[in-house]
Parts: sequence; C-alpha cells; structure tokens
Amino acid sequence: MRGVILAAGEGTRLRQHFRDFLKPLTPILGLALIERNILSLKECGIKEIVIVTGYAEEKIKAHIGDAKKYGVNISYIYNPDWKLGNATSVYSFHKSCKKDEKFVLMMADHLFDLCIMSDFISNAGKIKDDEVLIAADNRLDEVFHLDECTKISCIEDYAVAFGKKLKQFNAVDCGLFICTKAIFSALSEAISNSLYGF
Repeated sequence: MRGVILAAGEGTRLRQHFRDFLKPLTPILGLALIERNILSLKECGIKEIVIVTGYAEEKIKAHIGDAKKYGVNISYIYNPDWKLGNATSVYSFHKSCKKDEKFVLMMADHLFDLCIMSDFISNAGKIKDDEVLIAADNRLDEVFHLDECTKISCIEDYAVAFGKKLKQFNAVDCGLFICTKAIFSALSEAISNSLYGF
C-alpha cells in the first residue's frame, strides 16, 4: 500500500501570524510535521509515499528531497489547482492510482498517535472496492475550533454526508483515510459542483 500526503495548501490562518511560515515544515521537537508523517507511515510498513504539492512546492521538495534519509521512496505530484482546496489535491492523484489500489491518505499537518494510526491502517483489508475508511471523532465537545473542522454526518458506522459547511453532523474528520478508487468519482462530482474543501 502507498501513502499519499497532502502538502499543497498555503496555511493562511497561521501564515498571517508568522513570517516565512510554511505549515508542513513547522518543526515539532526537531522534526517538521511532514517528516513526522513520513516516518509514521514508514513505521506502519508504508515505504512508497506520494506528496501532493502546490503552494511552496520547491521549498517542500528541497526539504524532503528523495527521502532516502528516511528509508522510504518519495514521489511528487503538483496540483496546479491547489487554491481550490483538498478535493482537487486528492483528485490530482487519480491518474497515478493503480487499478484496485488502496492507499492511505493523510494531511501533512495532522499528527497521530502511532498505535492509533497503525490500528487504523490495519483495517485496509476490510474495506470494499467502493468504500473509503475515514478516521473520525465523535467527541464534539472536546474539538478545538469546531468551525474549522470538516464535519461528518454518520448513521451507525457509515458517513452519509461530509463537508466543512454541514449543519447537521455528529463527528469530525481527523485527516486520515484509507481510500479506494471510489473516492475519485465522488471527488469528481464534488469538484463539478464547486465543493472543493474538506
């Protein structure tokens, strides 16, 4: 299984407070956020990683390089429509996705407990070819800045609606997914309806 890391956005909410700020390269205890995610994927057995870039593509590439120092193989996809949001960044991977491939999708700026991430990824074999597995949190009273979260409306264990502007929801997205090609048809529809962000 491959990992896909989204690192295309500008990080405007934090960028306005810090000069020369680039969220994926923000250091936490000496390692950039994106480096931590690369190493977490490696610990979960994923050594083929695709990074989707957009804003500051060259800085991210210069920092990460070919990632041999991390013991993984990295390739890059540039999303020219990165300003339109995450939907377009994920969709930019559709031509590189192999037939019947399942892949782990994560955001460059989200961190996960390694045990939780490993347990989540271990469920890849259970999802069908027309499904996507979403890491979600239903403890809404503990969510910081709920307005900025991508909301999910769930019925039992199934997400029936997904988006930042949902009015009725009972969980939020954590930024970690196991995807099949089914995600691309859903994203194509969302993009055609100008529903770019998540």
